[in-house]
Amino acid sequence: MVTIVGTNIPSGDEVKWYMGGVEATLIKEDLVEVSGKITLSKAAEFGSVVTVTAAGVMTDDMLELNAAGDAAGDETLGTKKVQTSAAGTDTMTAYYLDKETTALVQVMACKDVSTNLAIDTKETEVHGQTQKLQKTGAATRTASLEEVDYNDVLIGALFGDYISDSPVAADKKWTDNFNGSKKISGLIGKQYQSGVLIKKWFLMGCQVSKIDHSFPTADYYAKSMDFLVDYMVSTTLVPN
Repeated sequence: MVTIVGTNIPSGDEVKWYMGGVEATLIKEDLVEVSGKITLSKAAEFGSVVTVTAAGVMTDDMLELNAAGDAAGDETLGTKKVQTSAAGTDTMTAYYLDKETTALVQVMACKDVSTNLAIDTKETEVHGQTQKLQKTGAATRTASLEEVDYNDVLIGALFGDYISDSPVAADKKWTDNFNGSKKISGLIGKQYQSGVLIKKWFLMGCQVSKIDHSFPTADYYAKSMDFLVDYMVSTTLVPN
């Protein structure tokens, strides 16, 4: 049996959280394999690609490759091709986070992040049977984030309007008077150990459902936000 030690478990001081771009950067597209590889229309955030067949079955292989398709993708350049089978010409649907159109922005001074998956359940009694009939159904994923209060760029991307030059140049202003909730491509957590990236979490398709402002007397001012999340991808990276 493998012994688990403290360094195997992620801790908050090892993880940085980032915000993806606008909704358009979360991409779903149908692509035809050429010799078992598909070419994405945009460079994907490395580790974010999921591929399924035309029948909706997840593929066994999802090797994320560079633009030439002859080496692995990486954090800097991302993923441009994906090897989905040894040799095929099938149509594949790829889901991924586009890093080419909009770069990731670090969520400044991010504190606690949590996600919850609530699954619908159905149960009913049956005559002459002691156990109820039970069945699970669809699921709803939500997320919560708390950040120290100086990153209005994040708030403006989620709700309302952010003005970068007001009341004078280089000043900043935010208001919720005109526009409401907006959807961002995702929240991305990156875990580093000894400077090496070892794990990534992708909370894809985030739409804010609640924003709280806290103005305490003795602690830091903070904002906390709840999100509805389309889906989650967790990627474990083995250091080379």
